[in-house]
Amino acid sequence: MPASKVSSESNSSTVYVLVVFIVLFLAAATFAVVMFLGNEELRKNAETAQTELEKFGTSNELREVRPLVQKNKTVLAQLSADMKQLCSWIGGDDLAELSLVGAKVTTEKRLKETWEQLAMVLTNPEEGDPSVGLANIVDAMIKENRTLGQQFAQVEKEKMEQVRRQEQVLKGKDDEIAQLKGDLATASSAAQTSEQSYSRRVKDLGDRFEELIKRINDEKAQLQSENDKLTKQMEELQKEIAKYDEKIKEMEVVLQQIRPSPDMELAALDADGTVVSVNSRDMLAYISLAKNDHIYRGLTFTVYDSYTSIPKTGKGKGKLEVVEILDTISKCRITEYDSTYPIMEKDIIANLIWDKDKKYQFCVAGDFDFDQNGEIDPDGREQIVSLINNWGGQAVSSLSVDTDFLVLGQPSAVPMRPREEDFDRNTEVVKKYNQAVQNAEKYKAILQSGKSLGVPTFNTSRFFRFIGYHPRGVIERKKRI
Repeated sequence: MPASKVSSESNSSTVYVLVVFIVLFLAAATFAVVMFLGNEELRKNAETAQTELEKFGTSNELREVRPLVQKNKTVLAQLSADMKQLCSWIGGDDLAELSLVGAKVTTEKRLKETWEQLAMVLTNPEEGDPSVGLANIVDAMIKENRTLGQQFAQVEKEKMEQVRRQEQVLKGKDDEIAQLKGDLATASSAAQTSEQSYSRRVKDLGDRFEELIKRINDEKAQLQSENDKLTKQMEELQKEIAKYDEKIKEMEVVLQQIRPSPDMELAALDADGTVVSVNSRDMLAYISLAKNDHIYRGLTFTVYDSYTSIPKTGKGKGKLEVVEILDTISKCRITEYDSTYPIMEKDIIANLIWDKDKKYQFCVAGDFDFDQNGEIDPDGREQIVSLINNWGGQAVSSLSVDTDFLVLGQPSAVPMRPREEDFDRNTEVVKKYNQAVQNAEKYKAILQSGKSLGVPTFNTSRFFRFIGYHPRGVIERKKRI
């Protein structure tokens, strides 16, 4: 075979093979494109399906409800059936055919009044809250109903017992009535049999009744007489008791005079606390008394040296006024201060009126210059009394063996005796004169009793020094001496 012919055939085969390869390649490419487009459509459909599925629930939620799937039923169908069954149990047949859409709103609307009524019916309204659950609420109602049933049964039992007792009482009354009827029938028969006998019996009963009335009246008169005697004896005993009470008081006074009594002056010289620290620049001091000691804002104290005893004159190195009460200490304003004799830490403080353990009794008498301006104040005594009572003491107007301290002002000034004609007309001048005389005599009597009983006596200045108090005007003049 010629070489050219062989070469031609070889070239022709190569072309055929190349054509076949190209055709197969195009067919494979076409098939790949078709498959790619199909897979893309399937992927989109899968994503759409997954999105729709996520609207129904998360993977965990779907996994949780998967056991609900039954033969020939979907999960939604089973949930819908369960939902309708629950609605039927809760709201009856009218809620049994609710659709899933809007079931919650419809059920809440249907049960709104029911929850309110349950809260009103139950003994504990909190048990009727929807969050408790209908089953728990029903259990609570059953328990309450059972309790009420037991209480009703107990009441019914007591009522039946009471009825039984009443029946017994009525039966006894019926027996008495029957007995009375029998007696009445007997009496009627006797009356019918013998009118004379009946009249005699009536007369006899009348006589006996009159005799009984007379005896009762006599006994009443005798009792009244005895009651009068007893009343008179009681009055006499009351008088005797009053006399003995008066004698006892007199004996107590005599006994107080002859018996050595504790020196109350020493109580006035007792310290009540100490100075903890001093801020001279701000005129402040802190004391050891606090809230548990029952002190008061406005309470004042006199300050004394810690190394000396309180002098009987009551004069100290300074004065404090409580302005703030704390848990362990109290803050005080320094109302009197001497830079050459300063208040220092550990100095002692005292107030004659205040005591954390005892309530002292003060007898207050006389006229007082409370403002310390040289003039008697019309309400001076009342201000002293108010000060004592407000700071824990007890102010009285008469002296007795129970009195701890005597606070004396000036004796009441007695004006010139009015004319005799003023006495005859009982004018205001006479009334004022008589009142002044009575006040002067009372002052003198209290002064004498105080001496005889040995009651510590304080004039106005000494009293103010022992309580660390000064009227506002005096404080301003002595501030920062």
